[in-house]
Amino acid sequence: MYNCAMKLLANQHVLYAFLALLLCAVFSQSNSTVHAAGPAGIPPWPSIFSGDVTVDGSPAVDGLKIVGVIDDYISNPVYTKNGRVSGLTVGGPSTSYFGKEIKFLLEDVVYADQVTRFLNVAVPTNTPISLTFSAIPEPTPTPLPTSTPLPVITQSPTSIPPTPTATPIPLGPSDIGPLIFSGNVIVSGGANVEGFEISASFSDFPTTYPSVIDKDLKYHNLVVDTDDDDRLHNGAEITFYLNGPGIDPVNSLKSNVTATYSQTSDVITILDLVFVPTSPLKIPEPAKEEEVFIKFTPTPTNTPMPIPPTATVVTLPTAQSIDQETEESSAACNKPVGPVSFFTGMSNIMTMIAPLLLVIGYKRVRKFWD
Repeated sequence: MYNCAMKLLANQHVLYAFLALLLCAVFSQSNSTVHAAGPAGIPPWPSIFSGDVTVDGSPAVDGLKIVGVIDDYISNPVYTKNGRVSGLTVGGPSTSYFGKEIKFLLEDVVYADQVTRFLNVAVPTNTPISLTFSAIPEPTPTPLPTSTPLPVITQSPTSIPPTPTATPIPLGPSDIGPLIFSGNVIVSGGANVEGFEISASFSDFPTTYPSVIDKDLKYHNLVVDTDDDDRLHNGAEITFYLNGPGIDPVNSLKSNVTATYSQTSDVITILDLVFVPTSPLKIPEPAKEEEVFIKFTPTPTNTPMPIPPTATVVTLPTAQSIDQETEESSAACNKPVGPVSFFTGMSNIMTMIAPLLLVIGYKRVRKFWD
């Protein structure tokens, strides 16, 4: 018994080492399992795809269904529009789909030539992709039941004119414009064209607004764009014109420098324009300031004209009328007075004796004071 205990103690270090290795293995397996599974119930971030779609060498027509396929997983469908697919979201339900191929299926029958892989990403991003599909096979027609053929009435063939075939327009990249130009303006002969305007056109599309040449003979932010599909004008030549005083607005002066309407990574394209007029430009001279003298003229005052006195007609009495008036006056003095009232008589008496009473009163007053 004692010998067995001593042997067990001698092998104690070996036992501890074995237990430590066992615990490390269990912990490592546990961490690996948690990392692969991820948070319970949360699927990994999906991949998002957008880009051009070509079917049998031509841009896809509108309304074609496209899905993403990873093994047994099939994404929600999206549909083509204007030859493109946008926002095709493909994401496996668990991390077990990481690294597997993503295939693109058109109308449930044709796979794209391009494939990619489902990757573990920190955040979902929109990945540009161009998908190419072969022609969609025509469905096999269902045979119709045979019937007794009817007699065919032969008619003389009528010539049918051939239908004209439209020439396909080569398509380029979408979203070319707007293009913005700035630069120097160089006119042969060194004419000062400050205040003149620079305009441009391509495929019968004029610029939205002309650019005015500043005092340094530079033009700025000349915008060139179109209001329809940019791909129809890819590679078109842009022509620049000089407009201003002395230049026919119908036949503007055309620059020797041109540009191409195509996709560029530059926000503003620096382009110096050179103009060679056939005759010297007539630059209008600035208007001179003229001195203006204002002469004040006194306003004449209207003097009123003297108005002649109005003549008065005086009728002179005749000798007969004078004799009549004399006779009437004499008769009035000798004419007897009619009866008067009591008060009138007393007033007449007081008027006659008032001076006498005044003299008598004066004498009495003076005697009193003496």
